[in-house]
Amino acid sequence: MTIGRWVGWKLAAVLGAAACAGAPFLERGVLSADERTTPRRDGGVAGAVGRSIVAARSTMVRTKGSGNLSVDLPRGRTVVLRGISGDMALLAPAPADADLLRQFGVRRVPVYKVPRSQLEEDFVTLEAWQALREESSRRIRERWPGLAPLEVERILLGDPFVGMSVEQAEEAVGSVVFSREGRDGPGGKEEVWRIGRRPRAAELRQFTEARERGVRTRTFEEYLVFKTRALLRFRDGILVEISAPGPERSEGRPDGRGEGPKRRERFSGGGLGALRDLS
Repeated sequence: MTIGRWVGWKLAAVLGAAACAGAPFLERGVLSADERTTPRRDGGVAGAVGRSIVAARSTMVRTKGSGNLSVDLPRGRTVVLRGISGDMALLAPAPADADLLRQFGVRRVPVYKVPRSQLEEDFVTLEAWQALREESSRRIRERWPGLAPLEVERILLGDPFVGMSVEQAEEAVGSVVFSREGRDGPGGKEEVWRIGRRPRAAELRQFTEARERGVRTRTFEEYLVFKTRALLRFRDGILVEISAPGPERSEGRPDGRGEGPKRRERFSGGGLGALRDLS
């Protein structure tokens, strides 16, 4: 066995052990790194280096490397905070998600990068998430005592479902509504919501930063069409349809350069995962 092959075998063994051991192993490995890139464990999500943290709201991160692909993380998704260097934080999929990626043939588990400001705004520690989850679930049950446990969970995680009221939808996805359009339909008064994965203000910030970097873009409203996650149609205050974005989604990228037709998206969860129509 050559020295290079022996080193490669040892590295594979160590990484395999890290995946199996989970957060405690990662914590020891990361905290022993250069102190200049590792924050102190002084509380808050930035002090959770090497441990699992949770997306407290739907957010978007980018893969580290030449691909620089955007990845949407739904509310409640667990990741591992690998470290912080300057204004950027590095995240990795949770051990269970990493194992699933390997089962699907992904050889190199991706590493995500996110600005530190976004890390502190969109992520919380496991302890904080559990407290937030319990408090939010209690408040939802008190407000709508007739909801089934699964419906409470879906409102908590921002996953709308057919049959919910406008008030319940506001609780679930109100922060990521791009627009609301009212109209009179054949069956009664209707309203259509266009929702995204992040708040409108966050999308505006990204749109503005892209323009400042010289990226050729469309108008902000056209940019929001590209960023649309789903359309929710209400009739007489009840959600009756969840549909994918319309054909305008396939017109091209937000910078105006066409990419040809795109496949229809499927969404996580029972509501956005199976598009249903009760009309």
